[in-house]
Formats: sequence, C-alpha cells, structure tokens
Amino acid sequence: MKFRRGIVILPASVIILMVLCSAAHAAGAVEVTVRTSVEKWAISEYLTGLHFVYPWNADEIYADGSVANWAKSNNVNTARFPGGTASYWNWENPTGRMGTSSLDPGWDGVVADPNKWMDIDEYLSFCSQSGMTPLMGVNYASCIKYSFPVQESVDRAARQVQHLKDRGFGGAFWYIGNEDLGDAGGRVPNAANLFVQHAEAMKAVDPNITIFWNDNAVNAARLHEHLAIVGGWADGVEFHGKWPYGGNPDGFGVATFEEWKTEVPIVDRKAGTSGRTWREKIAELRTAAMEAGYPDLLMANNEYGLNGSVSKYSGFNKYTKGLVVVDFLQEMFIAGYDMACFWATVKSGDHKLMDKSNNYRMNPMHFGFELLATAQGATMIDSDSTHQYVYGFAAKTPCDFQLYLLNKTETDQPLEVRFVGLKPDAAIPQAKSMVDTADHWGTIEALAVTYDDPNDCFKITLGPLSYTRIIFDRDLSQGSGTVFDADLDDAVTEENTTAANLEIGTDFGSWSSLPASSVHIRSLGDDKGLLVDQVSGGFDINCVLSTPVIADGAAVSFKAGIRRTVSDHTKDITITGLDTMNNKSFEVVLIAVGSSGPAGEKKRMAYIDPSGGLTIIPEGSDNDLDYIDDTFDPAELANVTLNLTMAGYVVDFAHGANWRSQLLPYSGLAEKVSKLRISGSSTAGVWLDEIRVSGLFWPPGPADINADGSTNISDLKIMGLNWLGAPTEPSADIAPPSALDNFIDLSDLGRLMENWLGCCCP
Repeated sequence: MKFRRGIVILPASVIILMVLCSAAHAAGAVEVTVRTSVEKWAISEYLTGLHFVYPWNADEIYADGSVANWAKSNNVNTARFPGGTASYWNWENPTGRMGTSSLDPGWDGVVADPNKWMDIDEYLSFCSQSGMTPLMGVNYASCIKYSFPVQESVDRAARQVQHLKDRGFGGAFWYIGNEDLGDAGGRVPNAANLFVQHAEAMKAVDPNITIFWNDNAVNAARLHEHLAIVGGWADGVEFHGKWPYGGNPDGFGVATFEEWKTEVPIVDRKAGTSGRTWREKIAELRTAAMEAGYPDLLMANNEYGLNGSVSKYSGFNKYTKGLVVVDFLQEMFIAGYDMACFWATVKSGDHKLMDKSNNYRMNPMHFGFELLATAQGATMIDSDSTHQYVYGFAAKTPCDFQLYLLNKTETDQPLEVRFVGLKPDAAIPQAKSMVDTADHWGTIEALAVTYDDPNDCFKITLGPLSYTRIIFDRDLSQGSGTVFDADLDDAVTEENTTAANLEIGTDFGSWSSLPASSVHIRSLGDDKGLLVDQVSGGFDINCVLSTPVIADGAAVSFKAGIRRTVSDHTKDITITGLDTMNNKSFEVVLIAVGSSGPAGEKKRMAYIDPSGGLTIIPEGSDNDLDYIDDTFDPAELANVTLNLTMAGYVVDFAHGANWRSQLLPYSGLAEKVSKLRISGSSTAGVWLDEIRVSGLFWPPGPADINADGSTNISDLKIMGLNWLGAPTEPSADIAPPSALDNFIDLSDLGRLMENWLGCCCP
C-alpha cells in the first residue's frame, strides 16, 4: 500500500492553448480545462472509508452480504472500528453499549444483546468479505481514567495485534486513542508517551502495521510537540472535523443552505479555525511535518461528515445534506488527504450512510461515494473551471481521463470541456450524475455528452445541485500511459556505466580514501538508491527503458541529494532522455553551488529550453550541512515544487528528508525516448534514487527488436551482428513465434521483413 503525493508541473504551451480555447467557447457556457500532462500526485486508495461504531451495527444489517458486496464493488478499502469507543472499550470483553466499558470498576456487568452490535471478529469477517484493510482502534487512555497499570493496557494492545495477525490481517491500519488527550493526562507529552509505549509493543508483534495518533486540535505547534516524542513510532496523524463544525462549540449557530451554496471551498467553522479551509489545514500540517523531519507522515480526517444535531441545519433536505457530504469528500481528494472515513455507517436520520428508521436504506451521499470510488489510485491532474460554483478535479489512469464536477447552483449549467496535452478518444464518453428526486432520496442518471469537432470540445449540461463524473477513454492511437521506474540497485554494472576509473562495490571505507580522479558507485540497499562518491571527474549511468516513451508530454522525476563535504564546490546531476541513436530529447538539471561554506550553501534548479540554452530557476538556500554519511542518512535536504504560471517557473523550497524534483521536458518534439543517461560531476558525491519517467508508450511490435516503436534499419543491424549465432541483448530471436529457437537465421529475417517499417504509434 502506497500513499504518494507529487508535484505540480505545467508545460509552457499551456498558456497559449488556454487563450485559444477561451476564444472558442460559446457565450454562457462554463469552460472546463483539463491538462492531462500536468500530474500532481497519486490519489490515495483510502478516501472512501467508512466508520463502524460498534454498538450501532446490528448483525441484521450485514446478514445477507449486500453491504459487503457494495463496499467491495465501490472500492471502499477501509473502515474505522470500533469508532469513537476506542477511547474506553475493552476488546476482549466489550459491553456492546455506548459509553460503557468493562474496564470501569463501577461497570454494572450488563452486556447488550450480541445480535445488536458488531464484535471484533464480525468486523474482521466483513473485512474479508469486502476486501478491506482493517482500521482498528486501541484503547490507551483507560489505564489513566480507571487507574490500572499502564503495562496491562500495553499488553492488551499487543494481544489485539496478535489477534488480527492470527486472523490473517497482518499489516493492518491502527489508531491509538480517540479524542481523549484529556483522559490521557491532559497534555500532549503525557498522551504521546502513552502512545509510544503502546505502539512499541504493537510493532514488536507486527512491524508492518501503520499507526495513527488522534488529535482533533492538531496544528503546526502541536504536531511538532507530538512528533518530538512519538518520532518514528507514529506513521500518521488523524483528526476529526464535520460540517459546519464538530461538537457544539460556543458561539456557532445554524448553518443555512444559502451559506453552503456560496462556500467554495468549504471551511472548518469550529472555534479557533474559523474561515480555514481543509486544504489550508493539511498544507499547514504537511509543512510542519517536513520541518520536523517526517515528510511522509500520513494525514487523515477519519471522522468527516455532518454534525450530529439536526438543529444545526436550516433549509436543507435529505438530498442536499447528502450533497454536502459529497462536497466534503471531494475536498479530501482535492486537498490530497491520505485517508478519510465517513462518520458513520448506521443511525436513524439523514446524517449517516444508512438510515435505520427507513429499513437501513442508504442515504443519498452513497451515490457520490460510488462516483468518486473510481478516482482512488488514479493520478490527480490539473484542471480548472470558469465558474466559481461549478468545480471539482480531474484524474487519469492508463485507460482513461476522469472529470468530477459539483454544480452548486440551482440552475442547469452547460459545459464545454477541453483537453490540453494528450486528448481523449472522440467517441462519446460516459457521464453519470447524482441528482435530486421528488422524495429527496436522489438517484444516478446518465447524461448526454456530445463532441464539437470544430471547437475541439465536449459539451454537456449539468443539472442543478448535482454531482457528476465523466469518464473519457484515452485515444489509443496516442499510445498508452505508463511509468518507468529505474531500479538503480540492480541497474548499475560496469557494462552500463562509464566513468573515470570506475569502482563498483558495497564497502570501501572512508570516501576521502579514494584515489585521485576516481568515481565509486555503490548500492545503499533495497529502496535506498545509490551513493556516487567522487574525488574528481564525472560519471554516467545508462538506464534502458522497458519500452519507448514519447518525449512530448512526458514527465521526469527523481530523488537526488548533493553530498557536501567541502566549503567551495560546484556539483550537478543531469538526467537526459536519449533516442535509439543517442540523440538528446530532453534534459533535467539539478545544480548545487557552494560559496564560503555551509552558511552560503546554494541550491538551484535549471532546465534546458528548446533552443538548448540553460535557464536557472530562482535560488534557494539554507544553513544546514547537507551530508549523506556512509550509513545512508540523507540529512536535511530540500523539497522542490515547480509550477508554470503566467510569469514563468516558480520554485518553492521546503525542508525534508530528501531532495525531490520533477519537471516536464520542453514540448515541440515527439522523439521516442528509449533510455536515460544519468550524469554527474562533483568533487564530493551525490545520492540518486527513484528515477521515473511517465508518459505515453507503445509496446514493441513483433519484430521491433530494440523496442523503439518501429521496425527499421536499427533492428536489422542488431540482427546482422548476431547472424547465425545465439542472441544477445536485445534479442533478435523473433522466430518461429510459437517457440523461439535461440538462433538467428532466415526465419528471424523473414519475420523482420514481414513487419518492415511497421510502427506502433502515429
């Protein structure tokens, strides 16, 4: 399971295309622009999560398996259990009653009818049926509240982890505590120390689990304070927030339907955070986590939804309350959250997923959940709308482009959708929309989409107060999408690396003991990349792509660190895309320039423009000693984000555990890149990892020996070099197709001629 967030990049051609498209759209239509090559991040697979408050979930709800089947069909990949009762329940002896714990010395001994609530094994059975990864709660505060030894609580938590392992759920998600910092001693340090004691015991049982701590009042300062104690024991932080606010804070009254219609994006109105959007909240926390040295800390709103009191809402009906939930969930996608769980699955009324008072019928928000489910695991791409109250996001997969739009107005909204970059198939896309009905339970209806060839746009009309998903198939004539990940640990050999007096090894002692004019390249182990130590000279690492990638619109990303051990130095790392003839198709350059020691350390990004000139992007600097030692400690490097605006490139620097960079090559060319050359020059060293190319590729044809997208003289040359012999790499043994004979002869030549000048791409 991976949670990834990426970097926003915009190619230079976008602005011109936006102007042209703007001139073409009809008066009165909302124009939506989708930039398919501008990738932001991989959308989490855990955003349509649910919430099982264990005393509310009677066996009869799940007896026929329909709810589990619905969850499985709609990518509901986790559900929080036992809900907020994790602050006091005893998993080994649950009472089945809200607010009641068998750990309480004053417990009356009464246990609710087991058929009226969900126990831990019933929950795990549901996870098995639905394919969910459990999100299991641990009680850590009752050892303070009820004054029994902490070790007793720690041991109970360890047994709970073992129980899940025994049921086949190793590597599950866990959360320790729930809205109980007060019960845990009243201060963050007390709660954090309790967290560490429990987490340490739990990970001793299952090192692969992912653990969140809960802090509804978390902000940058509290995050720093907590991380200083929990350190590596915590994988993420979760907090809770509902609309218009959670709980019942003083000074906050009724939220009206008219207010919601103009609130874009929705905000957290609770005391102390009034006016702050959920996007701003997570941005603040991510910055704080990077500053604290934990850039990959997960962020989750695991009790989002509606305030439980119907008195907090005016002018809403069942359907529009459901639309508020969908608006909130869409915000979790747009803001880049790692996990979200809707509060909650069952209760009477309009505010939960299933209305108990209506025979557990699903409330209208489930339609939005179903529409959004397909975006999980896709790649977020750039998009915008010309209407403030018609908004959403776009995503892509190797098979399609997806557009999600909320029409927050009470009128029809005609749209014109245009694509910048890679285009979808002109065949009519599929559009489904969540709309209101006379009884306000809502429904899903199909919408008509047409393609306007002269204006190169798709036209569709969104109904009032609707939520719509449009899926556009990719144009297969443009190839298919893929990502190339270079496994540098395996890629580096003397055969594919050229450097001055190259040494390859895993242990060499101190870098300073290397001979003059030498380069030493070594693997740092699984998932840790390479360290290249140099006294002088340069190095090249050639990585052959598994299939050719079109340069126009492709993206290049890599992790790199500058190993600084001297006061004055200039170093650079360059990644160059090469075609089959070793011609340059694009180049990405990372440069560090030192001046007068650590206090003057400068870091620069640069790119090569179409004319071949080097353009330096504005500098960033810090006062840290950015040093990677022999045991792979990347220290504190910089995190770089590139955006193309009307003014040009803008670069933002933020401290983190490693240097990340990503940018697009210049457009205007359409070479098929077949390999990457990673070059460096330095007087000390560089660290490299996660070389990645994403874009369009064409699978090689049956006689495309070098996999460059066409069968031509270059393939014939490879065959000639191996004529009447055994094949080398790349292999010219292409016949007979049913059973290759490991020998190059006339049968192979005949198949090559049958496919001569064949091409897999336009």
